Amino acid sequence: HRGGRSVGRGRPKKPRQTKRRKIEGEAESKLGDANLAYANHDFPTAIELLREVIRLAPNNPDPYQTLGMIYEEMNNVKKALDFLMIAAHLSPKDAQLWYRLADMSNARSNPRQALYCLAQALKLDPEDVNNRWDQATLYVEIGEPRRALEHLEVLRERIPDNAEVAVELARVSHSLGLVDEAERTLDDMMRRFPEKADA
Repeated sequence: HRGGRSVGRGRPKKPRQTKRRKIEGEAESKLGDANLAYANHDFPTAIELLREVIRLAPNNPDPYQTLGMIYEEMNNVKKALDFLMIAAHLSPKDAQLWYRLADMSNARSNPRQALYCLAQALKLDPEDVNNRWDQATLYVEIGEPRRALEHLEVLRERIPDNAEVAVELARVSHSLGLVDEAERTLDDMMRRFPEKADA
């Protein structure tokens, strides 16, 4: 009671539908319209609607992903990458999207960005030996053999019968001045798998 009056009494109750829910509903409706426009190749309409969806629901990854696909179809790879990168950060558990971004970055001769994307994907799928091989290859390309060595050593443990991994591990070890380790790696491979040994 304040001054003999009950605080809050007699106030109208808030309607069940909150403003936030209304905005989410509006964003979903516009997103549906945008997807329909995209499917009909009406890119200008789709882009306009998707920008409106982003204004209403900036943390929803879907409009960014669709914009990325539209710009990719329009051959604007830079814009496509930018929007898909935002989508990936808003849905960080989407390993396939990170792999796609890694491929796109690599195609645009941006190995550091590709490595960043591969690292994000590897967090989600630490057993992916292809990812580690790709990272090792890229690290060698950009002149960071020590980082490549880390991945190659893990690969050697995970797939010990792979001659290609052993040879690359020996080569990178040798380039770092680790001659004994390089020789040991090759000797072990030739002893265990003489049929795989060549010049």
